[in-house]
Amino acid sequence: MTDLPFGVNLTILPSVNPPPYTDYVEAIIEGGIKIVETAGNSPKDFIGRFKANGVRILHKCTSV
Repeated sequence: MTDLPFGVNLTILPSVNPPPYTDYVEAIIEGGIKIVETAGNSPKDFIGRFKANGVRILHKCTSV
């Protein structure tokens, strides 16, 4: 609904049965999102895919 770039949040939480984070990453890339804020666990598994597609990553740390 805008021609301007906008960001989305991807919260990566530990889980016995985690959601399909890889599918979420693909949807972000295919949707043309250029900024993703991550939180929770490290986004290390997704950094390469995001960078290869021009997505900037902002990781939020809520505690030391």
